[in-house]
Amino acid sequence: MNKTRNFDSYPRFLTWLMALMLSALVAGCGSGDEAPGPAAAAPPVATTKALTAYSFAAFPAAAATIDEAAKTVAVTLPSGTAVTTLVATFAGTGAGVKVGTTAQTSATSANDFTSPVAYIVSAADGSTATYTVTATVASATAKASKQ
Repeated sequence: MNKTRNFDSYPRFLTWLMALMLSALVAGCGSGDEAPGPAAAAPPVATTKALTAYSFAAFPAAAATIDEAAKTVAVTLPSGTAVTTLVATFAGTGAGVKVGTTAQTSATSANDFTSPVAYIVSAADGSTATYTVTATVASATAKASKQ
């Protein structure tokens, strides 16, 4: 009779064990609809957008003047310089630079400077700043007077 009693207690033990495991499984599995815990703040999106350096690689002595307040860049090039396909070297704090709709790559993209060129500097947040770049060709008399 002792053996029967021990055998009778196993199904009860297994029933309780199964109930406990089922409860743990149900409690541990969420429906996924719960609101997440406190989320970490999203990192701030950069708003900086400025041209910080500008020059023409073919004319390293022609220093550019950047007026941040007016958003202008002025460069005086040597007399006789052809300005229709000048390649600028520039640096900035923005996420990208375009002339019109064309993305610009420093020391690669050529532009026609027969009239001022608008460089649009974009920040990571999508805001923009437009810099007007004017390339002036020195007159032949200015070149002669410097010699």
